[in-house]
Amino acid sequence: MTILSFLVHIMSGATLLLFSVHFMRTGIERRLGPWVGRAFNDSSSVPALIAKGGLLGFSMQGGTAVLLLASMLASTGTVSSAAATFIAFGAEIGSAVAVNVLHITPTIVGPLMILIGGWLFHNMGVASKSKETGRIILGLGLIFLALSLIRAAVTPLQGSPYLSGALELIGSDPVNAALLGIGLTLLMHSSLVALLTAAALLANFNMPPTIILGLVLGCNIGSAILPLWLLRSQPKAAQVVARSAATLRSAFALFFLVGLIFSGIDRLVILQNTSPTEVLLLGHLAFNAALLLLVPLVGRTNRLFVSKDAIPSQVRLAPSQLQESPELALPEFKRHVNVMLETLGSMIETATATVPDHALMLSAENRTNKEFTSLRRRFTQLPDLPPHILEQVREMLDYAIRIERCADVLSGKYMNIRREEESGLYTLTTESALAVESQLAELKKTMVLAQHVFWKEDCSGARKLVQLKQAMTSLDFANRRNHFEQIRKNNHIALRSSDQYLELTAALKDITSKLATIGYVVLERHGELKES
Repeated sequence: MTILSFLVHIMSGATLLLFSVHFMRTGIERRLGPWVGRAFNDSSSVPALIAKGGLLGFSMQGGTAVLLLASMLASTGTVSSAAATFIAFGAEIGSAVAVNVLHITPTIVGPLMILIGGWLFHNMGVASKSKETGRIILGLGLIFLALSLIRAAVTPLQGSPYLSGALELIGSDPVNAALLGIGLTLLMHSSLVALLTAAALLANFNMPPTIILGLVLGCNIGSAILPLWLLRSQPKAAQVVARSAATLRSAFALFFLVGLIFSGIDRLVILQNTSPTEVLLLGHLAFNAALLLLVPLVGRTNRLFVSKDAIPSQVRLAPSQLQESPELALPEFKRHVNVMLETLGSMIETATATVPDHALMLSAENRTNKEFTSLRRRFTQLPDLPPHILEQVREMLDYAIRIERCADVLSGKYMNIRREEESGLYTLTTESALAVESQLAELKKTMVLAQHVFWKEDCSGARKLVQLKQAMTSLDFANRRNHFEQIRKNNHIALRSSDQYLELTAALKDITSKLATIGYVVLERHGELKES
């Protein structure tokens, strides 16, 4: 019965620890969302990318979340696979530092954080940054509480013949310890949680350093394998970074594991006077720091996993080629703007899905920003162009600004409202939901027609595009009147969700208006638009 009680208490503590890390990570993602987007770029040096990854890994309490995000961004071309792998390496170091910091738990800190964080989380406004700060503080306090529960569950079992026998079995071979580490990490979906649980256990039991290091290596192998499972249903391009990182980390860990096997159980004399917990925490940090020795192999390893039939990047003309052939400036700019349009179309589908993919939206927004930055840079490198071509290039640049603004509205305001809907903070009435659907249908028609008009400069299509914009304005006006009529009839659901409904419909109307501007440009260029 003692063992059954121990298992219940230890697993409940581990479950609370896993929930606390996830809860805290959610707050950090919402507070640091814009910075995370800017952190992923190829312009940084390798040390800077590793440092950014370290900060993200520490902040997000784990390297797996950072690696998944980096993999998705690499698959869309936002960053190179090498840059994403460097960030993933840095994230593991940041996660290792987080393990060491979280293990240091002064008794008063946990309850104090729960008190302060809980008050902020429950008393601040829904969209308030202070609420997310409260979430982070509360999550950290719950982590400390979970660790104290695990320690309390372990303490009564000191000297237990059953547990001593189990530990003796594990402690007889570093391979057994490594297998336990792999199993714990995969079971808990987090090496950070697995290592913190192990650290709490080792505080009450003595094990040889060789066996503890075997457990550390197992946790790192499990952490390397886990993203492969989580990304199994994603396209091959999204798995390149995860496969590369898993290959390097697993090979490095196996190399050290073989060294531990041949060194013998009592050979690490230098660690004999070090406590088991310190061996675990410092060993994990040292392993991930030593992993940086493999940075020169990242490029070659990534190439092993790049699909041979992958679609290459678009051809990009050098500034000197534009100098020699100024007539190519117009099609070059059109290609850039078209990529932005295509990406915006995918963002509309993602943002309006039944369950929106927030990571995919962040990736798409980064790609839009990257194309827009490239477009502005190309504009500064343009040679002297004939006035009529230069005017068309400027019109495209203006349109690109509007597309970039549409992407910002979707990834920012629109996704924030969808996130509130997922959290159950509001529910639209049936009438309001149908009104949003009707405006979304008009937006999708506008999106398709805008791409056609942009490439073909078709006057007939341009007139239809302008008419779609006008139809959206009329539809939005009618839907708004119906919404206020619901409120006037004391529909409490409509009243509670009014802010969100009006924001959603305004965003759809705003995006439609910006996309339709290409219709006015084409009509004016062909003399079919009146001056007044």
